[in-house]
Amino acid sequence: MGRDRQIYNIEHFNLLMKLRYQFPNSKSRIEHKTMKNYWYNIFPKFNDIKSRKLEYWFEDQVADVYFELQDGNKVAIECQNSPITSQNLIKRTKKYASKDIYVLWVFNRLGSCV
Repeated sequence: MGRDRQIYNIEHFNLLMKLRYQFPNSKSRIEHKTMKNYWYNIFPKFNDIKSRKLEYWFEDQVADVYFELQDGNKVAIECQNSPITSQNLIKRTKKYASKDIYVLWVFNRLGSCV
């Protein structure tokens, strides 16, 4: 193998490692983003929305999509694209309920409750 080819292979390998580090599950992330954007855009077509936010933080958890409705109700949509334990799902659901937030869990592909 020539010197130029070795340098190319090393640079190519370094680029792949850098991309893998930056985007470890890019397909999964694309699916998750698509799910969030879908609900962010479709939910208002069937509900009277006062406000909406992507990735709404409260305390130590993040709702993928969050809505405040005109009637005062609050709704969080969790787009689950990876496995979650039933204990964690219950814990997070209770945390939403303690704040009077309805939660809709949407499971996709690998998003399962185990």
